[in-house]
Amino acid sequence: MKSEIALISIINLKHSSLLNMYTNYLNKKGIKFDIIYFDRYDIEEHNTAEKTFRFIASGHNQSNKFTKIKKYIEFRRFIKKVILSNNYKKLIIWNSLTAYLIFDVLIKKYSNKYFLNIRDYAFENIFFINRLMKSLIDNSLITTYSSPGFLEFLPINKIHQDKVLFINSINEDLLEKIKPRGISSKDPINIGFLGNVRFFENDKKLLKLFDNDERFTLSYYGTNSEVLEDFAISEGITNVKFKGAFKNEEINEILSEIDIMNNLYGTNSVALDSAISIKYYHALMAAIPIILYEGTYMEKFCVNKFSVNHNSDNYNLPNEVYEWYKSLDNKSVKLLATLELNKKLDENEKTKKRIYEEL
Repeated sequence: MKSEIALISIINLKHSSLLNMYTNYLNKKGIKFDIIYFDRYDIEEHNTAEKTFRFIASGHNQSNKFTKIKKYIEFRRFIKKVILSNNYKKLIIWNSLTAYLIFDVLIKKYSNKYFLNIRDYAFENIFFINRLMKSLIDNSLITTYSSPGFLEFLPINKIHQDKVLFINSINEDLLEKIKPRGISSKDPINIGFLGNVRFFENDKKLLKLFDNDERFTLSYYGTNSEVLEDFAISEGITNVKFKGAFKNEEINEILSEIDIMNNLYGTNSVALDSAISIKYYHALMAAIPIILYEGTYMEKFCVNKFSVNHNSDNYNLPNEVYEWYKSLDNKSVKLLATLELNKKLDENEKTKKRIYEEL
């Protein structure tokens, strides 16, 4: 029996962990599905699809712009060939860039037959891109977005508002695995960054601010953390810990080591200022506070937070963070995290109900 649905992503499955919102339901209902994805690392990734169509583009992240564009064009052809040969009933499109890549196929062949998942800002302030996104949303069966901050730039027609839904980026497979940690009474306090390390200059500045302060450990867990490790060695910074790319099943172990979630990963752009990081949901599940930048949507959205002014060289920041953390009440932090997490889960149940009605 052929698969009825295809999930399509321009990123690796390990970076699309929230796809399980769909795959868990499809598996439960016995609905066969295929996965088509762009593999930047040339790694086999376990999944429960009937068939996996993997477009290998190893070394893509290190490629020049011309090579990247060439690979995306090849991936577009790859997707079209798979779609047309399998004649799926519905498609699940993971993030905006994937949708832009096969825009014509979605509008002409799959109007009102695809789920569009908007994960990040993708240049929607540019007029041409904005018009593409408007058409993609209008023609979708359901569109979900991962931050209310995106409503500032997403072109949502009032007529179609009822099918555009907010979804909290909670990986529910982790709920029973992650133990609420709360506040630690011990030093050093581990400020941990979890995910793909990209904003190197920003992180280097932070490492130097906390340079060899014995009250803290700065940890980076994820792809490209070795760049910061080399920097720390060259600068003689020793109150650090690094772990490269990790598997989703390692997240619980990593979170058990983090005292404060580090969300200081950039600002002063639409993409960064409007997004809600998955790190926040990890912090809620672990019941730990989060440190973030002022002026971002995260500052409005989060609880148990410490806000940092991005534009100032605050050499007193370690003292301020230490005093703030030590003043926190463990019971209050855990309670607030639990209440907030339950609220987000309730919001998601309403969104998932709408999605599952259409699958």
